[in-house]
Amino acid sequence: MNGNSFLSRERVCSCLYIAISCLAPLVILFFIRVYGVDLPIHDQWGGLPRVFYKASTSTLTFQDLFVQHNEHRIFFPRLIMLALTSLSSSWNVRLELLVSYGLSVITFILLIILAGNNCSPSALKSRPLREIHLLGISTCLSSLLLFSTVQHENWLWGFQLTWFLIVLLLVGAVLSLTLFMKKGNLAYYFLGHLLCFIASFSAAHGLFTWVACLPLFLNRNLSGRRKRALFVSGWIAGFILSALAYFSGYAKPPYHPETTFTPSHLPRLLDYYFNFIGGVFGNNDTEVTPFVIGVIIVLLCLFFMASFWKQPVDVREEYLPWLSLSFFAIIFSVITTVGRAGFGSTQASASRYTTVSLLLLIALVHLWRLTLSKKSYLKGSTIYLAASIFIMGFLATHFINGYVKSFSIAENAKYLKYQAKACVELIDYLEPEFASACIESTIYPDFSHVVEGLDKLRTVGLLDKQPSLDLDVKASAGNVYGHMGKLESLEFDADESVAVRGWALCDSPLPQADIRGVVFLKSSDSQYFFAMGHMQEKRPDIARAFNSEAYLHSGWTIPIEVKDLSTSETIISAYLYDFYKQDVFRLEGQVKLTFLQE
Repeated sequence: MNGNSFLSRERVCSCLYIAISCLAPLVILFFIRVYGVDLPIHDQWGGLPRVFYKASTSTLTFQDLFVQHNEHRIFFPRLIMLALTSLSSSWNVRLELLVSYGLSVITFILLIILAGNNCSPSALKSRPLREIHLLGISTCLSSLLLFSTVQHENWLWGFQLTWFLIVLLLVGAVLSLTLFMKKGNLAYYFLGHLLCFIASFSAAHGLFTWVACLPLFLNRNLSGRRKRALFVSGWIAGFILSALAYFSGYAKPPYHPETTFTPSHLPRLLDYYFNFIGGVFGNNDTEVTPFVIGVIIVLLCLFFMASFWKQPVDVREEYLPWLSLSFFAIIFSVITTVGRAGFGSTQASASRYTTVSLLLLIALVHLWRLTLSKKSYLKGSTIYLAASIFIMGFLATHFINGYVKSFSIAENAKYLKYQAKACVELIDYLEPEFASACIESTIYPDFSHVVEGLDKLRTVGLLDKQPSLDLDVKASAGNVYGHMGKLESLEFDADESVAVRGWALCDSPLPQADIRGVVFLKSSDSQYFFAMGHMQEKRPDIARAFNSEAYLHSGWTIPIEVKDLSTSETIISAYLYDFYKQDVFRLEGQVKLTFLQE
């Protein structure tokens, strides 16, 4: 085989692995496009409306940005979100989702650079094609993990760009210090300081980046005790100063569980910890629990840490960056276990935690690559190779299960968010109790707090004003405005509950996934809506009638509780809400409901 042919094989392999590694990011882009909803939820209402309002009225202070959010100092994420609102002249959550995606893309590029700098020069020279395959496989696996749908909660929640920012800053700091050790350029050392400082004031776990990077100072290029002590002391000083500033005026959130434990609490701590680690595969439907998977991952971590000490000094340096990433995930999981174990092991498997804990798996993949690339493991290492294939196959099966299940979870969450979005946009047209229940179940537990935030945001133009609706408009029998539908029946189910059923079409210029609208119910004796439902039921008859599969899921069913009605006899009408036009369209048909009063 001549040299040109060999180089051609190397290029083909490299291009193939690059193409495969790009698939996972494309899937996540599709995931965000389909399931992302432009609706602020949960923590986004915990202080951001006030920050946006003050920025718009030129009354924003440093303290407004530095103030605690739960146990976090989210100074830099607040700056990012402020910049996004200024850029779009509105509170655009979809833009925040794209920023989260962009941060992850940059993180992936930095991981590739880190892995390339981490390859053994001697191995590349003696076994170039083998190293390319190992590097290519580990890159593809890293891409699949970093862009996993198991993180669905964070991918679809704009506020969680903080988590992706922390991961980016950590990987950037590790890469900066690795280049500093390799090239001796002080600029990389101080860049690492800057990145960890920003991480420290982006979230509470950002402080752990300083500690996680300490193993990198074991690099032999820091020759001489005085030189090593100087740089380590400078690094620790940066951590102490950041921590002192962070905890200045700090107050523990009152609703967090107690963190004082006795030996009797150890089983609960271990249960939470292993469920936390195993949660990176999602809550899949297999018999193997996250606890068992967590135990396997921890054992793998211990194995690679043990193999690190068996390697020659020059080989250990290749392990250091990945050990730092794994230490960060381990420290994060331990601290979270101490602080959150009181919430129970179910909370440990929450999707939002996986963005950080997946770093442990990514680090293990690259430690596996480095271990497998050493000659000592390639000679007579049949057991090692067989064990690698078995463990990776076992974990891959459960990972795929959780990966696929995330799509159905995101689909259900999307329906709930669109219903909540409709409640927010039509809040003045809803029965007060119904509006409160809708907002508090999906958006934020304090209804009055959301109402106050809405008023501030609408005052400064960051959210659209409340639409003006004409609820007395007559239903159209034709395809006027591109909206059609009918309230068809009133049925009593087996448990004596009442359900109103019908169908509706919403031909608006919104994306295909958003065509399914929200239907509201109103009784004849009230001017407010008292119930709602989403168009998601299959109606093949409607799809055939209009010769379009887009209308296959045009059916809706809305349960009614008698207590929601103020009279014993009432006529119920249905209205379709169009998110694009911010208007309601009354559907054909009405039903009369009569019930006996005791």
